[in-house]
Amino acid sequence: MSTELPEVPTSEVTHAAEPTNGRRDLFTKAGAAAAVAAVAGLAASKSAGAANGDPLTVGEGNTGTATTVLSGGSSLYIVDGTSPNGQSSSIRGRATTDDHSGVRGEATGSAGWGVYGISSGSGGRGVYGANSGNSGTGVRGENSASGGFGVYGLHSAVGTDSAGVYGRNTGSGHGVWGLTTDATGAGVYGLTTEENGVGVYGHHDNSSADGIGVLGTSGRGTGVVGRGASYDVLADQSGRLGLTKAGHSGSAGDNGSVGTLARDADGHLWYCYATNEWQQVTGSSSPPSSPGSAASFYPITPIRAYDSRIGAVPESGPFTAESNKVISIKDGRDLLTGAVDTADAVPNGATAVAFNVTATNTTGGSFLAVVPGDVTTSAVSSLNWTGPGVSIANAGIVGIDGSRQVRIIAGPVGSFDAIIDITGYYM
Repeated sequence: MSTELPEVPTSEVTHAAEPTNGRRDLFTKAGAAAAVAAVAGLAASKSAGAANGDPLTVGEGNTGTATTVLSGGSSLYIVDGTSPNGQSSSIRGRATTDDHSGVRGEATGSAGWGVYGISSGSGGRGVYGANSGNSGTGVRGENSASGGFGVYGLHSAVGTDSAGVYGRNTGSGHGVWGLTTDATGAGVYGLTTEENGVGVYGHHDNSSADGIGVLGTSGRGTGVVGRGASYDVLADQSGRLGLTKAGHSGSAGDNGSVGTLARDADGHLWYCYATNEWQQVTGSSSPPSSPGSAASFYPITPIRAYDSRIGAVPESGPFTAESNKVISIKDGRDLLTGAVDTADAVPNGATAVAFNVTATNTTGGSFLAVVPGDVTTSAVSSLNWTGPGVSIANAGIVGIDGSRQVRIIAGPVGSFDAIIDITGYYM
């Protein structure tokens, strides 16, 4: 049978004096050591964590100012993570202050990545950056090592609409912004190995405002370079390429590399055919080119385009006094039968032709004029003759209408047959 011991009031308890390193002090130190050992054992046996839904605290109340550093391989690896914005994100960073970064990664090795994202699902993004503030950047990457990339995106799936790098901006900033300060570097570099793939794709999706899908700038060099097996640069929708800045003055010796196209201050288009040597291609307002005309001549093997003596030729039959006929000069015809034997010898888009015109079977002295097909009168002649029974020819150059036609206008006397041969055209 046990016996309860009565409580003794504290005031009645007396103790003998103990040395400084007595048993009580020894027990206190032993307890602290045991507590430390227990915590160390717990830390060694279990990863640090937070309850599901609770924040992982760094610093004081999630407002730490010192940088927490993790070293090693995959320092932080999250699989199939979700984020509060309704979009699945393994790692999500948010910046609400100017000049801050939502996620920033740095790599100092020659083959490392500051931020590396992999997406293997259809429609996914390895790295996704969105910016809705003015002058911001959706994704920004910086590289200072030779052979590295500021932002590197790889898309290897076939038949999907995903992208190696996707940047979206709804303000006045940039969806993807690339910058290089090295002579051989590239601000943005895109590569595709698929038949219908796109190395760099930029889209401006605002029908009420002008924008730019892809913009490349260079302080000294080339803003955008395209390299392709089929096309280096392809304009496959409107088919238009714009030169909005005057790049050539028209003066001899202007700097230029072979193959360069440039526009002068008057709107004339120039082609650099040798180093610093230019040839005017077309013009817009002043000589030597008239509006929409061409400066390049293409000689061809001469063709018979028209002969009024052959009934199989359209608009055949003699010309009478003050008559006129619109003649097609685009095809070459057989000299005897008039059948087409060289279709489109003068191609669509030609603006003028070099020709020989012959008058024969004349019944009196008169003249004829060759003018563009959409012109109905002429104050000058292309060929004159003095009497009946004359066969006479002359050469000339004349503009043609959009259907590649000229008009022959007869003088006021007699009748005649006409023949037109083409020796070249202007584009």
